[in-house]
Amino acid sequence: MTGTTESIGDTFFIRLEGDIDPPGMQTTDITRPGVDGRAFRQDAYRGNPFDLQGIVDTDDPTDLLNAYGSMKGSIVTIQHGGGTYTNYLVIDAKPDGARQYVANPIGGINGGHWIVKSVWTLCYAGT
Repeated sequence: MTGTTESIGDTFFIRLEGDIDPPGMQTTDITRPGVDGRAFRQDAYRGNPFDLQGIVDTDDPTDLLNAYGSMKGSIVTIQHGGGTYTNYLVIDAKPDGARQYVANPIGGINGGHWIVKSVWTLCYAGT
C-alpha cells in the first residue's frame, strides 16, 4: 500500500491517532515504614497497554471488523507518526461508534463507501 505510513500489521488506515507507549524499565516502590529514605526495585523492561484510534474506508465493514477481531493475540509492527514500532501485541480491536456511509468517496485507502472507526488496544510484547 503506497501513500500512507499509518498501519497496524497489514492493516492500513487513513488516520491513526493516539500515542504509543514504548517499553521502559518498570520499578516498584519497596520502601519500608520506619526506615529512612526510599527504596525501589527494578522489575522488568516492558510497556503499558495503550489505545490507538483508527479510521479507514471499506466496501464491507462486517468483513473488516471480523478481520480486526482475528488479529487479537497477534504480534505486529506499527507504522505511526513516521516511526516504526516492532513486537507489539494486539490485545483488542473493536469498532468505535457507528459506521458512516459515503455516497461518492474521494481518496481514502480502499476507495470504499463506508468509513469505519476502530479502537486498538496494544502493548509491547518484548524482543
